[in-house]
Parts: sequence; structure tokens; C-alpha cells
Amino acid sequence: IVTEGLTEDERSRYKVDYPADAVMTDRAFDHLLTMSTEKLENMFSKLCKEHQQFVARRFITAYENGDNRIGRDKVERLNQISKANDPDGMFKPILQAMNKV
Repeated sequence: IVTEGLTEDERSRYKVDYPADAVMTDRAFDHLLTMSTEKLENMFSKLCKEHQQFVARRFITAYENGDNRIGRDKVERLNQISKANDPDGMFKPILQAMNKV
């Protein structure tokens, strides 16, 4: 849902008047893979389960495509945070693949 550019009245009318820290902008989604681990952890920990799943899918797809920005440390740290919403962690497929290499 794009909420940028809407007035407060429009956000209320369309029921998208989320708190500022509950919304990811397009810019944030575009830079997920290049964010520092600390910044990404901070942002990721504030996301709802559905947005965390989106981030995990983005990372999984990038890893499967051979993106070299996907490092073990970052994935392990994000996986630990995601365990609040998924007992195995949302990044488990990446970690399993990394363990096979």
C-alpha cells in the first residue's frame, strides 16, 4: 500500500493512518540488501509479521540468484529476530543452503 503523498485526512479515510515507524517506504524496500546490519535489524524488529515475511522472501530470492550482499552474519541476526513470529526463523532456507556449501 502506498501511503506517501496522502494527507492525514486521506490516510484516515482510507484507513491507512499507520504510525510512522510501522510503514516501510518504497525507498526502504529498494535498499534492504545494502542496509547496514544494525540499521536493518532496527527496522526489521519494528515490522509486523507480514512485512518481516516480505523482507525474508526478498533476501531468499536474492540469495537464490547469487547476490553477494547476503552474508551469514546479517542473515543469522535477522533470523533470530524473526523467531518471535516464526519458531524456525524466516531466514532458515538461506541458512540451510549456506550450511550445504
